Amino acid sequence: MSGHQERNAFWEEKAGALLKAARGAGAGLEVRFYESDNLSVKVRKGQVEELRRTAPFGAGLRVFREGRSVTAATAKVDDANLSGLLERLLANVLLVDPDEAHGLPEPALLYRGGGPALDLFDEAASALTVEKALDMARACEQAAFDADLAIRNSSGAGVGVGWGRGWLFSTDGLAASSATSSVSIYASPVAEDARGLKKSESWWHEARHLGDLEAAEAVGRVAGTRAARMLGAVKGSTGRFPVLFSPQTAEALVTTLFESVSGTSVYRKSTFLGDREGKRVAADAVTIVDDPHRVRGLGSQLFDGEGVETRARVLVDKGVLTFFPCDVFSARKLGTVSTGHSARGLAGTGGVGFSNLHLQPGTETPEALMARMGEGLLVTSFIGFGFNMATGDFSRGVEGLWVKDGKPSHPVHEISVSSNLGAMLEAVAGVGSDLEVRGAVASPSLLVEGMTVSGS
Repeated sequence: MSGHQERNAFWEEKAGALLKAARGAGAGLEVRFYESDNLSVKVRKGQVEELRRTAPFGAGLRVFREGRSVTAATAKVDDANLSGLLERLLANVLLVDPDEAHGLPEPALLYRGGGPALDLFDEAASALTVEKALDMARACEQAAFDADLAIRNSSGAGVGVGWGRGWLFSTDGLAASSATSSVSIYASPVAEDARGLKKSESWWHEARHLGDLEAAEAVGRVAGTRAARMLGAVKGSTGRFPVLFSPQTAEALVTTLFESVSGTSVYRKSTFLGDREGKRVAADAVTIVDDPHRVRGLGSQLFDGEGVETRARVLVDKGVLTFFPCDVFSARKLGTVSTGHSARGLAGTGGVGFSNLHLQPGTETPEALMARMGEGLLVTSFIGFGFNMATGDFSRGVEGLWVKDGKPSHPVHEISVSSNLGAMLEAVAGVGSDLEVRGAVASPSLLVEGMTVSGS
């Protein structure tokens, strides 16, 4: 029997005793176990600044009884402690207010095994040594210094690596497990000009497999170049201009849209998009897909946090919102069923989350989009946060490059862009071809017409 099979049998035996006790008490029960091993290192100017290794593990129980639900987590997974925790939850659950939306998923929705091979675990990543991780971090930071003479300082460079295994069981017959690994690298150099003015920037990459991670030197060069190009930044012009969001900033818009149409936001009536299912929310050029079955995807999963089987779904189809992403609770509040979008930890209420959320690319290069915009703002980073989900009002501080005659002219800072998220999405005039998957959320460049830009 392999090590993973032995762990499966170990946790299945523990879960079996708990599930039997819950059934005997007339309650529903969800049991999850988690094991992990994580390493993170950070260097600054070549010297080790942080070296941390953690191996969190534990169990989480969620009890359902008479329309009520309570949860608890523990790092003590001996039989006596788990049994005592369940007994306390069975007693405590009767103290909370009932809500018929609480309960396990409908059995027909549960993952029952099989599905595509997602290739989410890499032995090479999980076996990365401290020495190798430090070498990668140093190489990344040095490449940032070498990228431009203006890079004179560093906030550090780092590497993170880890693996995790999870098991999920329920009184409805669910028995599922998953194993994942991840490795990441970043650099945060500081550029300085002759006057002593400083600009800091960062760049990063993350992957499931070590072999898919961008070279440390490549990540460092981009970080250094991004920091150096912001030297000499001035306040931008004020007025209404077209705004081109870089892929990294456009990702934030995609995430904000998802949160605004999540089942939790909709049933709570806290979003301005609560009545837009099946209706237009963006321009024709906008199509957003949530694909949990992307091979080696950072958000990939065969089942969600409640054991509901997942599948790829088009969230926005040529500008039309097709559904509200839901977990079990929010779905029942809305009179529908879970869409496989539960995000849960060992305990707590959980919520609605995405897997691999990507805005589909267009055909124009970023250069072509800049040429079309003529004069305007290329946003390369956000500063702070300013979004009102209830109204859709959007206002954020940004940094970037001013575009003139269709080309980058000079860096700008201490500037803000504002509009309404709904108006912004409907005013998307171009979608770039530069989709780069660097995380669970990805977007190409987005050109938005007519935003208010406030500078000097």
